[in-house]
Amino acid sequence: PIFITLKEFARKRKEHPSLLSYVIDEWRKCDCRDEQVTLAILKSGRALVLLDGLDEVQKDDFDDIVDSIQDFAKVFFRCRFVMP
Repeated sequence: PIFITLKEFARKRKEHPSLLSYVIDEWRKCDCRDEQVTLAILKSGRALVLLDGLDEVQKDDFDDIVDSIQDFAKVFFRCRFVMP
């Protein structure tokens, strides 16, 4: 599973312009330092992507965050996504 706090992603948009770069960076912190492994997991659809806190994203960032989610989901369409 990949747990993404959207409020945190919105705050780090300058560092991580895409949701993919944010996920890769977060996984590096958890000892998955190989970007190719992360990409292989996502491309194969072996990830459950949990998106939390869209309601906590500021109005100014909301549309950009939704666009980022949609772009990510289109590329990694084999993964399952949950957004409560």
